[in-house]
Amino acid sequence: MRVLIVLGVCEYLCVISEMPCHGSIMDTRTLQDESIKNLVTKELGCFVGVKYSGAGWHHKYGELPRLELHRLEQQRLW
Repeated sequence: MRVLIVLGVCEYLCVISEMPCHGSIMDTRTLQDESIKNLVTKELGCFVGVKYSGAGWHHKYGELPRLELHRLEQQRLW
């Protein structure tokens, strides 16, 4: 499935095997484009949070599934 991956202000067209749900944790190994997978892993790590999962508009490709990803923060439990 072709999706638009959003990292901050940058957008990348990528192919993934399965669309994750909003608020879930995504394993970057599900990204099928090696260059995008390496970029996301370098920027955010191997597991990322899905900030938004839904539809989005791209001026070149039209309406596409859109994923906004963010870095997972480690929480301390005392």
